[in-house]
Amino acid sequence: MEEKLKSISLQKKSIMEGKLTGYPSIDKPWLKYYSDESIASNLSGMTMFDYLYSNNIKNLKKVALEYFGKKITFDRLFKNIEETAKSYSALGVRAGDIVTVCMPSMPEAIYTIYALNKIGAIVNLIDPRVSEDMIKDFLNETKSKYFLNIDLCNEKVKKIINQTNVEKIVYVSATNSAPLYIRILSKKNKSYDLGNKWINWNDFIKNKKTYKIKDFEKKVPAVIVHTGGTTGKPKGVVLSNDNVNSISFQYKNGAIKFSSNQTFLDIIPPFAAYGICSSIHMPLSFGMKTILIPKFDPSQFDKLILKYKPTHVLGVPSFWENLSKNPNMNKKDLSFLISPGSGGDGISPVTENKINSFFREHNCSAKLIKGYGMSEVSSSACTCVDNCNEISSVGIPLVKTTIGIFQPQSVDELKYNEEGEICITGPSVMMEYYNNPDLTRKTLQKHNDGLYWIHTGDLGYMNENGVLYVTGRIKRMIVRYDGFKIYPTAIENIILNCDGVDSVAVVKSQNELGNVVKAFIVPNRNVSNLDNLKQKIDLKCKEMLAERSIPSEYEFIEELPKTDLGKINYDLLEKQEEKQKILKK
Repeated sequence: MEEKLKSISLQKKSIMEGKLTGYPSIDKPWLKYYSDESIASNLSGMTMFDYLYSNNIKNLKKVALEYFGKKITFDRLFKNIEETAKSYSALGVRAGDIVTVCMPSMPEAIYTIYALNKIGAIVNLIDPRVSEDMIKDFLNETKSKYFLNIDLCNEKVKKIINQTNVEKIVYVSATNSAPLYIRILSKKNKSYDLGNKWINWNDFIKNKKTYKIKDFEKKVPAVIVHTGGTTGKPKGVVLSNDNVNSISFQYKNGAIKFSSNQTFLDIIPPFAAYGICSSIHMPLSFGMKTILIPKFDPSQFDKLILKYKPTHVLGVPSFWENLSKNPNMNKKDLSFLISPGSGGDGISPVTENKINSFFREHNCSAKLIKGYGMSEVSSSACTCVDNCNEISSVGIPLVKTTIGIFQPQSVDELKYNEEGEICITGPSVMMEYYNNPDLTRKTLQKHNDGLYWIHTGDLGYMNENGVLYVTGRIKRMIVRYDGFKIYPTAIENIILNCDGVDSVAVVKSQNELGNVVKAFIVPNRNVSNLDNLKQKIDLKCKEMLAERSIPSEYEFIEELPKTDLGKINYDLLEKQEEKQKILKK
């Protein structure tokens, strides 16, 4: 034992000195937050299913999933996965096939993901809310012959399915796995003349055929998720078994402690990387009871929190901000909440402090746990921990992940506290963008250390303790008509510090000279004089900003537009602004 601990300490020392093979030759100050054992532990190659099963052999009688109050144990989960795998085999699915899954968080989606993983098929996860043309594009891009679909999309799919290679469509109702009383009370589904290609889930699951379990292979695709697509067509991000498993592995061996006696509220849909990797595979791999919410309504967040009393929740900042203002939370006890997670969007220091005060006032000992990541790194790359949760920061890299700050559009690394492009390397880095080698080469670049780094397009800096701060998005950078570069996040943070401002978004606008900046502001409901507030904001901006960064215009609006995942939709604001300018001409 003594010899083992000595070996672990030597390994940690080697990592800290940058001498361990496979690590870049930079120091890693964040490793001091992790135990020697977690640093020394190695990722062992497994399929997603094998990783899930091996971590839950002792949890078979515990609840794995809860859906509309119906509880499914791990034992039943594994049996359902096996039955589903046999049914897909009977349908004709083989190793290497790409099966498109268009589903929200439902048990059948979970069974399918792991069943196809056992077979060795690749799961192409898409959002049921996208247009029929986009569904057609996703199917044709991957040449999918098999398609799992929630029946609410049947009408859309019917219109385009004959323009694809799909041979079989399995469709399922959202209430199919719900308790009997919900199935009885739910409205009868509309009858469709669907044809021979279509098969209802309950008929599909009756057909069985043996299949060969696909053994683990490195660098073989397991999952395809898609980026948000707010600035164009969504990109298919190809993830391996190791990619998906590495998120669970790093959290399991990290500074946030999870256990099988805890509960995870899953409000992030599975077709997002944060859904499949961090809200399904991770909690299930820890043996947690995972509560599936098939259609999350942000206005119901308070009711879900109070009903299920989850230990862990992963959401976006706006969910927690709205919860802290919700009168229904008055005098409610939140002591059960251990990790209120937040990612996917920025949060101002003012708002973060308000949320943390809200937690303290409701007996929650946690602070808001911010994180940072993207689909291209299988969701999370960086997270705050108890002893490292500074205001405005997004925490420290996960234990096997390295984050560096580089001169934008180069491989030249910057020093601590210097702002540049955030780049990431580690076991969660994607394999590629599906069928897009040019964009893959642009985003996934080999550096001088021989490692491949994701160039995120985000701006930030890292302090001497290895704590990361995200300061903006290169793509959001506004080049003024005179060539001056403006970063909206810095302006937004100043405006948010003004009393009477609830939220703000700074976007590109235009005047007779060219590009300028405009601030859309949501005032506090108690503000009665908007002219006075505008004067205060303008004065603050003139005090704190370079003259050319001061917004040329301020506009008060009731609410900032949000994407389906709750992020501020800057692109929509910019398009609306551009349209308004055209109409005024």
